[in-house]
Amino acid sequence: MKTVLVAAPILIKRCPLLGMGYLAAQLQDRGHEARVLDLNTEAEVPYPEVERMWGSPAFVNDYAKKHPELFEGMVDEILRSGPDLVGFTVWNCTAPCTLELARRIRARGKFPRIVLGGPEAGFKAELLAGKDFVDALVVGEGEETFAEVVAAAARGASLRVPGARTREGWGGPRPELVNLDSLPFPDFSQFRLDGYFMKGTLPVSFNRGCLRHCVFCNIYESWRSYRHRKAEAIYNEIAWQMDRRSDLRHFEADCSALNLDLRELEGFCDRVLAGGRRFTWGGSAVFRPDMGEGLLRKMRAAGLERLDFGFESGSPKVLRLMRKGYLIEFAEENLRACRAAGIETILNVIVGFPGESEEDYQHTKDFLLANREFISKIGPPSELWIGNSNYLETHPEAFDIRLDPGGQGNLWESRDGKNHHMVRTARIADFNRWLEDSGIATATFKKAKADHLAS
Repeated sequence: MKTVLVAAPILIKRCPLLGMGYLAAQLQDRGHEARVLDLNTEAEVPYPEVERMWGSPAFVNDYAKKHPELFEGMVDEILRSGPDLVGFTVWNCTAPCTLELARRIRARGKFPRIVLGGPEAGFKAELLAGKDFVDALVVGEGEETFAEVVAAAARGASLRVPGARTREGWGGPRPELVNLDSLPFPDFSQFRLDGYFMKGTLPVSFNRGCLRHCVFCNIYESWRSYRHRKAEAIYNEIAWQMDRRSDLRHFEADCSALNLDLRELEGFCDRVLAGGRRFTWGGSAVFRPDMGEGLLRKMRAAGLERLDFGFESGSPKVLRLMRKGYLIEFAEENLRACRAAGIETILNVIVGFPGESEEDYQHTKDFLLANREFISKIGPPSELWIGNSNYLETHPEAFDIRLDPGGQGNLWESRDGKNHHMVRTARIADFNRWLEDSGIATATFKKAKADHLAS
């Protein structure tokens, strides 16, 4: 069975998508031919750094009418190898372009079969409803379900398998994998690494799910259970990837946080130090009181360059409302220890969370100013986005907010009318001015995380 796995525009080109690597390896392990096509690196698409623009159906529809040759060219490339099935990984920012490409593929004939997966397939069943050019949705964890869908297509059978939704109906839930290390190592052999911002970089998974349930996050909707990989398996995968590519020098942890299991994390560092391979790594992390300077120094010695923390706010009250799961004192301790260990830190900030007062906002500024010598960079401040079944969307009454009737995630407002999109936009502008005046370094664009790795 010949399958093409496609990532449509626009995703910021940080490094190859981990999920596509896992799916390619799983299909090949089951005896299928799998071609991987990341159109974000293989197609010349205008405005490649503006995810929100390409996430707008109105923009994509208008652009496709004015420039059909761009979309027809991408379809030509998708169909070049004569696939029996095309699988799209779908994100919020790629959904409109994915549907436009799928529609154009179907317009050329009944085959290949078209299957959508990725985060949006689980969040938005309407991706399938009323669209005769989509044959199935893979909902949730995809390796087992997608491989079974491909096998069913090869037999000419119904694609309604556990974990898949078709126009015939829902195939029922599929249990999540218990042992992540039972999966074959992800196959990135078809990705051109020089097409990404993070040169010589591959993603690696330390875990799936999360132990913390922040109310603005939807990881829990994608992965209901938390599962951590073993240290030995993570190290063996990295060694396996390095043996197959001479252009590798960095691995980016693609998971909610790489430090959710400190025992396995320290075990990984021990294996790196004993193995003698030279590479760097980094990724997202959570603040925690038991991640001391000793462990951080070992992590640095094992090649860790950077930790991205979901700081979000310097207000203890706002952190409680967010259910961040850490005390502000933990953040200060971890930042000081990271600086002592020589590890770069990037802090992410959310401005205008429901219940955030001017005093709370000032607490964020005060904390950052007091600890600026221990902070490498501040990421661009984010306006809170409510959607994709996060807790805020399903329980707006608990936060005294009204959601946008049109479903725009940034257009919610507080019931008293004091916190709305324009207020938050003004606060973000103020925060950016304050950052510039304070002299705190900023990561002004997602590419910035990659720039220091490429230098």
